[in-house]
Amino acid sequence: MMKKTVVTLMLLMSSICVQAQTFPGTGGGALPDGTGVPTTCGSPGAAVDVTFDVTGVTAPLTAVELDIDITHTWVNDIVATLIAPSGETHVLFGQTHALTADGCGTSIGGDADLGGVYNFTDAAMGVDWWTAAATAGAAANIPLGDYRTTEQGGDGQVNPAPATDITAAFAAVADPNGTWILRVTDGGVGDNGTVDAANLFLMGSGPSDIIFENGFEAIPVL
Repeated sequence: MMKKTVVTLMLLMSSICVQAQTFPGTGGGALPDGTGVPTTCGSPGAAVDVTFDVTGVTAPLTAVELDIDITHTWVNDIVATLIAPSGETHVLFGQTHALTADGCGTSIGGDADLGGVYNFTDAAMGVDWWTAAATAGAAANIPLGDYRTTEQGGDGQVNPAPATDITAAFAAVADPNGTWILRVTDGGVGDNGTVDAANLFLMGSGPSDIIFENGFEAIPVL
């Protein structure tokens, strides 16, 4: 009897195993130029927002990932930020290879290009974002694939900028349901790009009282 009950419990627990959910984004388009010149980033142009309508996710979040299909001919112009419904924000990447407040990619790496789908995940194991940009160099795309999110470039930043944790940034979000925003801005002139698509991947926590919601008598006895 006990063995059958334990097996039943295991089957019930596996049936409520939490799965990651994918939320396709809505929006995107051409990135308006900012006021900066090729050596100095200025005020960004109008933001391009991609929105995600999140439902059915239980806090706390245990995994957050985002992929973005983006093209641009000067990565350092770009700042990409994820915003939760409650207002928490986290930079995916921004002012790549800038070591001054208004740096705009005059060093090798800041002038690399974006050209396809980049996935930002804490599980990325490869080369960091800044090193990948430097390896690509001028007028070549940063290789597509998985990357950790990275601190924004700016005054006093080190090279390469430290990796950050996207999941930890949103772990305290009390209710992950609602509208999430991927906000992308361009701080320079003379280079163009578009945000073509994005997908948000969230994993919440499992229901805390499914098996025993009606008391211990809810366990089937076989």
